[in-house]
Amino acid sequence: NIGQNITRIADAIGMHTDYANSKTTKEELKEKVQKSDIVVLCYPLTESSKGSFDKELLDSLQRDAVLINVGRGLLLDQDYLLTKLKNNEILGAGIDVFNADETIMDAREDILEFTRLDNVVATPHIGFNTKEAFQRLDKEIMEDLLSISAGSPINLVN
Repeated sequence: NIGQNITRIADAIGMHTDYANSKTTKEELKEKVQKSDIVVLCYPLTESSKGSFDKELLDSLQRDAVLINVGRGLLLDQDYLLTKLKNNEILGAGIDVFNADETIMDAREDILEFTRLDNVVATPHIGFNTKEAFQRLDKEIMEDLLSISAGSPINLVN
C-alpha cells in the first residue's frame, strides 16, 4: 500500500501523519488539508474519485503547502492546480501523473507547462524502473523459460 509506505517513511523522519480514505467526508478531508504542510494523493481513480480533489480542496491548501500526486492525474483539477502554482498560491507540487483523457499532444503541452515552473518537480510515472524490479523481472523471465522448456509452463493466460 503506497499510503502506508509513505506514512512509514514520514514517521521515521519525525513527521506527523494523518490520512483519509473512502469513508472520510469531504468536510473532514478539507479540515485535514487546511492543517497539512504536505498532502499526498495516492488513491486509485474510480468513477467516484475522478475529480474529487477539486477547486475547493485545492483552495484549502495552505500557501506554504506542497501537493504530491502519485495516484492518478484525473483525481484533481490539473488546470486549476497549474494556475495556483503559477500564481504562487501554494509552495509547490510533486507530480508523476497527469491527466490522461486528452489527446497525446495536449497532454504533452500540459506536462511541459508544469515542468517550466520552478516550484514543480515532475517525474515520469515509472515506479517499476528500479534495479530491484529489473532483477525480479529477470528472475521471472528465467523461471518462465525454464518451465516452458520443462513442458509445464507457469503464469499462463487463458
